[in-house]
Amino acid sequence: MGRPHVRFLDPGGPAENLVHDAPNPAMGRPPHFKTFRGISGPPLKEHRRIETPLGTSTSPALWIGLQGHGSPCGTKGTTDHLRFKIERIRMTAVEVRHFSYVYPGGARALNQVTFCVEEGERVAIIGPNGAGKTTLLFSISGLLKGEGTIRLWGLDQPKHFQELRRDLGFLFQDPEDQLFFPWVYDEVAAELQKNGNPSVPEEKIWTLLSRVGLTEKAHAAVSSLSPGEKKRLALATLLARHPRLWLLDEPSAGLDPGMRRTVIEWIHNLQGTILLATHDLDLALETCTRAILLDQGEVVADGPASELLTNEELLEEHGLTLPLSLQGVKNGKGPLQRLN
Repeated sequence: MGRPHVRFLDPGGPAENLVHDAPNPAMGRPPHFKTFRGISGPPLKEHRRIETPLGTSTSPALWIGLQGHGSPCGTKGTTDHLRFKIERIRMTAVEVRHFSYVYPGGARALNQVTFCVEEGERVAIIGPNGAGKTTLLFSISGLLKGEGTIRLWGLDQPKHFQELRRDLGFLFQDPEDQLFFPWVYDEVAAELQKNGNPSVPEEKIWTLLSRVGLTEKAHAAVSSLSPGEKKRLALATLLARHPRLWLLDEPSAGLDPGMRRTVIEWIHNLQGTILLATHDLDLALETCTRAILLDQGEVVADGPASELLTNEELLEEHGLTLPLSLQGVKNGKGPLQRLN
């Protein structure tokens, strides 16, 4: 696999070209202690965050030793070790770099899209119709191949598609696109059997059906389900995988208010990293901490959901409106009042 390149991410500038050295067990270091030999870079400081193609530790505190091999990291030929403590490191779950996608007919859906999502983040992808939201999710999943780079946990996608697919939970906008069996019970059972266990305990099937409220529909035909029930069934099949990354395409589309509220609760309870493409800005504001605004296939804004989704001027400039929960009337030139 080769030695991982390590890059320091701090305001003082990156320390590039650091090469991994194996820990020396004789020094009595803990298992998570690693040594890096510095080739070049700025003077070392404490509390830096590092990123490597192999991912980064999620440990709340990690000690790294650095052996100086040249200014400014150290004096050439010395074996002195500098130690600093990394207070908080998070693995990069999704990395998209200069990614573009053109449909066979020549229409450009994505143009030089670049962003990263850290493990555990909940990110809303918003934008007007035709902005490229769904195309972006399909590209991240490996179902579409464009130009540029997409990495999941440091692995190139779609090169490692087969390896990564079990860690992905992709909820399509139209659940019928991912339901293949005639009966509800069989749909869930088949997904569990994909894990390599041909004999699945019935209690696992019933547990999943119960989680999505479909126990009474277990022996019903999938074709007889409502759109909301089909979406719940699709979610049950994804829960069987225990995915690390959720790709949710318009999860509230076509749902009545009660079912929409249930979906919001499900999203709150999902474990892992979430990328959620939606026109439902209220859902995005309630479930996500970050938002990325796409328009004409390009990233035009990326920031905290609480700021981006309340920026009326920015939203209107790109064919969107404030979330309904924030719409109201202005008193003179005063601030927008929230409706209760």
